[in-house]
Amino acid sequence: MKYPAIRRGPGFLPAAHAISGLAFAVWVAICAAAPELIWQGLLRVAQHFTLLSLYAIILIGLVLAFFVEPILERVRNRRWDVGHQSDQSLILTAAFAFAFGVAAVALHEGLSAYLGAGEHAPDARRESLNQAVELILQWSLIPFAVTLSWFAARLGRPAAWSAGALALAWCVAVGWFYEWSTRDIVVVAIPALMVIVLGANKIATEWSDDTFRDLAFGVAVIFAGFIAAALVSQGVVWAFGVRSWHIYTLAELFEDIRFYGGWSLGVAIAPSPVPRSPPA
Repeated sequence: MKYPAIRRGPGFLPAAHAISGLAFAVWVAICAAAPELIWQGLLRVAQHFTLLSLYAIILIGLVLAFFVEPILERVRNRRWDVGHQSDQSLILTAAFAFAFGVAAVALHEGLSAYLGAGEHAPDARRESLNQAVELILQWSLIPFAVTLSWFAARLGRPAAWSAGALALAWCVAVGWFYEWSTRDIVVVAIPALMVIVLGANKIATEWSDDTFRDLAFGVAVIFAGFIAAALVSQGVVWAFGVRSWHIYTLAELFEDIRFYGGWSLGVAIAPSPVPRSPPA
């Protein structure tokens, strides 16, 4: 693996680059935690869902779709005239906007329920808030450390190896701190190690606009491949009649799909920390 030297020319801002890497890692970590937070919130909403709640979701979804989204679109494009659209594209855009509006309202309702907005006792609200914070930390600390370790590859081989080893130790330490089972720690540590190696190698050999787009694809393939290999291994063992041993139960499988899916999506949608080249 070749580790290129860092260029120190005009405009080189080590602090700015470090902040960009830190922001990228935080972005990925939040995306990894978001699916589980949404899932848990929606489960709680389903317990006390009423027809009145449905009316509220539809009404606020309409406001988001036909008022908030058009304004945000013009802000993103930095122009008031977004151009002519066909009737079909307008209908499709409105449908997607409304769908995202409904999802956003449902998420808000779910989070409100999960964070104890319906609790009147201060102790109950505080306990619900602590549970939400613990959930976010458990699901975000590992992707944050793994993603952050990638950027050490820009400093050379010793830094890359040290950061990778520290990130792997961090994965195990997080599982131990939150009293995960040995199965949970191993199932997270193995693909995390592969992602650490993939990210360090990619960033060490390439630092361009395509780096993190390729990384997002590679991370998704690793996670999908790991889950598939685990299920195949479990199926082979079960075929020989050993039902007492398993890697995944159905609940654990969907839990990891949410976790790894959010993690992969975070790498894909987070803004690239690679600085743009100045125009010629």
